[in-house]
Amino acid sequence: MVRNFRYGIRIMFVVLLIYVINSIVCACSSAPAGNLKGASGAEGRHTSMQEKKWSFTPPEIPVALVTIEAKTEYLIKHFWENYDFADTVAISEPEYAEQTLVNYLSMLSEAADEVTAGNCLRQLAEDMRKDSVVYAWFDEKLDHYLYDPNSPMRNDEHYIAVLQGMLDSGKYQPMEKIRPEYRMRMLLKNRKGSRAENFSYTLKGGKKGNLYDIKSDFTLLLLYDPECENCRHAIDGMVNSSVIRDLTTVTDVVVRVPMKILTVCVEHDKDSWQRHLSMLPVHWLNGFDEQQRIRDKELYDLRSFPSLYLLDSDKRVLLKDVNVQDVIDYFTKQSKMINNDEL
Repeated sequence: MVRNFRYGIRIMFVVLLIYVINSIVCACSSAPAGNLKGASGAEGRHTSMQEKKWSFTPPEIPVALVTIEAKTEYLIKHFWENYDFADTVAISEPEYAEQTLVNYLSMLSEAADEVTAGNCLRQLAEDMRKDSVVYAWFDEKLDHYLYDPNSPMRNDEHYIAVLQGMLDSGKYQPMEKIRPEYRMRMLLKNRKGSRAENFSYTLKGGKKGNLYDIKSDFTLLLLYDPECENCRHAIDGMVNSSVIRDLTTVTDVVVRVPMKILTVCVEHDKDSWQRHLSMLPVHWLNGFDEQQRIRDKELYDLRSFPSLYLLDSDKRVLLKDVNVQDVIDYFTKQSKMINNDEL
């Protein structure tokens, strides 16, 4: 029942997006012509706005498809069929082109399974290569929305699909593949479901340990910089969370805690780490990467700090590079599922 309700909400979201897309088309068609020209400034295919106004018509959904689910699936799979990837006028109007891309990415996130989303994004990566200017625009926007650590739409799995489309396509030159290859290599590290990279750390008193030796049902791994303000906020959030506190605190009733927290300073300044140890609870495992392997060997994709991972008992990744609220939501959801099973 809950699952069907959530899916219904996603479908309603898609229906709203269809309405927004159609509104964009109408607004775009009636918009006054401007004077923007293509990158070359010459007449021809890179036309000015006076010669050609951009319009985008979503695919017409066959009348034979009667259910919202079928219509949504068709729209997702055929979304770009009427889009001219050789047209540079469209990308000169971000209020239309960029919003259309954002709507599509939202639609994939809310209503498409991972296989469908992956196939669609790989195809998009190939289609956008038809014009170098258009490619540069789509490349930048997909990077911004799916890869940037500060983007609310960030989705590593979706960006992996984009990179796969780039690397598998025969339309890209070797030099153009350097950045996608590097990013793909980093994104595939510690991927959700895979076993996290092992490393050693040193505690305050000099005792050494490694990730794989931690015995617990869950391990919450925080890679951080003690001088980082966002890291301090994350630590405060972890300390103040009753959910995390209940999972990590030994009491008269709870002798073996289900989750241990390992914080590792990955910066080179050991003095700074020691000065800031007071902000970390003493029952956490608070370590320093003395060998500097995490950063120098790029064991983890450190796009920004802090970098927070939730691991299971075998150190397989359950949540990758998330915020504290994501961890809280995960355990809250798990608790509700257990309670529902007991009813």
